[in-house]
Formats: sequence, structure tokens, C-alpha cells
Amino acid sequence: MTLGGLWHGANWTFVFWGFYHGALLCVYRALGVKDDVEGHPVRRLLRIVLTFHLICIGFIFFRSSSFTAALHMATRIVTNVQPTMIAVTMLGLVAFHVVPLLALEVFTKGEERLDRILVGPWPTQAFAYAYLVLMLVVFPATQAHEFIYFQF
Repeated sequence: MTLGGLWHGANWTFVFWGFYHGALLCVYRALGVKDDVEGHPVRRLLRIVLTFHLICIGFIFFRSSSFTAALHMATRIVTNVQPTMIAVTMLGLVAFHVVPLLALEVFTKGEERLDRILVGPWPTQAFAYAYLVLMLVVFPATQAHEFIYFQF
């Protein structure tokens, strides 16, 4: 994982980011965590939330230009908890995208079979298609972007 961090850029913050993720994987393997959360939705949710936050901590270092900037950013995240208008707007956008996906997860019962929407009752199909069209209208692509790996 450390080499993966170095692949992202020649900066010590990238190297640390890769090392951090490798260390998280080692701890996960060393603890022998089992995927026995079936039937325990609270345990599953807690694992998801913990994993998400540990990964986000690593991305602070990935995004920062230096360790000083990363520590400053982490300090601001912990101590400056006043929501701004931008933060509230972003939370609304996340909810706009996540709530229907969570509803889809409940509807499909985690079967990983999205074709249930196509054969489901017509109100379910109508809602799914209307939501997709709404997302295309509200969030159109403003410009075409070149595939990122064509830049190398």
C-alpha cells in the first residue's frame, strides 16, 4: 500500500497515506475480524461508520500538501464545528443522492439484483425512472471531461 501511495505522487503525504491504509489492513487481518454481522444491523452499521471515518482520516493526508497542513486541517475538523451554508448545501446534495440508494437497498433486500426494479410494481418503476431523469436534469454535465488516465 505504501507503494500505492508513492504511485499517486512524489510527496511524503502520499507515502504516509499508503502506509496508513496498509496499517489499517494489517490491523484488520491481525484482529481476525469475521463477517458475522448477518442479522445484526446495528453492528453492521457501526462497522460501516467506523471504516468510513478511518478512511476519511487517511484522505486528509492524501489531500494535504504537507503534514503541517494535514494536522491543521484535522484540528479544524475537530474544533471548528460551526456548519456553513456550503456544508448544509452539500449535506442536502448527499441526502438527495443517498436516500434513494438506501431505499433501493431496502427494496432489493441487499440481493445485489437491480433487475427487481424492472419487474417490480409500476409505482416503483415510475419512481425510479422519474428520479433518474430528475438527476439528469438537475445535474447535467456542464462540459465533457477527458478520461483521467489519458493525461499520463
